[in-house]
Amino acid sequence: MHVREGNQAIAQLLKGSGKFAKWAAKFTYARGRGRTVGNMLFSIESGLVDRRLRWDAADRLRSMGDDCFGGVDPMAVADGLEVLREDLPTLNEARRHVVASNFR
Repeated sequence: MHVREGNQAIAQLLKGSGKFAKWAAKFTYARGRGRTVGNMLFSIESGLVDRRLRWDAADRLRSMGDDCFGGVDPMAVADGLEVLREDLPTLNEARRHVVASNFR
């Protein structure tokens, strides 16, 4: 979400007909949708680290951050994260397409 290619890939994901695109259209604001999705994606991908420094304040902040994504109803966040995880192959295909098209 911080580089042009990432934003293009997220935009392709959101324009698609996949489950996550439908979820995002229903539960996120159109304005700022890319940033919200980028933050959700960061949450998922940063969770893949194999070592994490932990302390009480950091754990509380992480918990608060995991429940709050730019106006998304907190009750819908868990479902959105799960659907986004399922659609990661679609996002990765969009990433490949964007990168390939930028190097032609």
